[in-house]
Amino acid sequence: MPAGFGHRLFEPLRRGHLAAAICRRIPRAAARLHMKSSSSSRPDSRSHRTGPADRPHVRRLRRRARLRTAAIVVLAISLSLADRAGWLLADRPDAEIYHLLTARVVRVFDGDTIEVDLPDHVVGTETTRVRVIGIDCPEAARPGPSPAAAEPWAAEATALTRETLAGGVVSLRLEPHQTRDAYRRLLAHVDLPDGSSLAERLLEQGLARREDRWNHSMLLRYRQLELAARRGGRGMWTTTP
Repeated sequence: MPAGFGHRLFEPLRRGHLAAAICRRIPRAAARLHMKSSSSSRPDSRSHRTGPADRPHVRRLRRRARLRTAAIVVLAISLSLADRAGWLLADRPDAEIYHLLTARVVRVFDGDTIEVDLPDHVVGTETTRVRVIGIDCPEAARPGPSPAAAEPWAAEATALTRETLAGGVVSLRLEPHQTRDAYRRLLAHVDLPDGSSLAERLLEQGLARREDRWNHSMLLRYRQLELAARRGGRGMWTTTP
């Protein structure tokens, strides 16, 4: 394989440009391998003729070049499929774009889902929908083709989030290994100007459960807050809403 080829192929992947990397690198790599094979198969300019003994060597070089090109194609296809399946989410530049960024809240959907005034480079919208990582609030009522009634304590959780944020400014803190959920919402800790977080306030009031679906740096802290709310009988941990 040409020297430095791996670095040139995978550098764009770390920046989240998988498709562009595949489209640009494969034809160039294949062309270089073909040129190398062709140059190796040419007779020495100082020699007047090529003996029969050289022909198997030429065939071996060409066969190796074809195998290398095939391996590159298989690798590119595998990376593309992994990207579509979401296995390369950590390589996307969400953490570079949003981590520790300050944004204004423009909408509250429910207790653990908000929208901020930052362009979403993945979805292509002018705002970004944020799912608070590490907690799960009761689901609000869902209208539409498959309507669902609101779960107990959903209204209280939504009201607390709306009251806490109320069009204010928050800071987004991302976990680099997992930045999107299955709905392409940005996963982030939503920190408040006083240094606390939205998740902590919801857990303290018993309006959210800790969620271990995505590993994150606040797991232990959130477990402690949920346990304290349970013991205190607050929010959803009381007998009736």
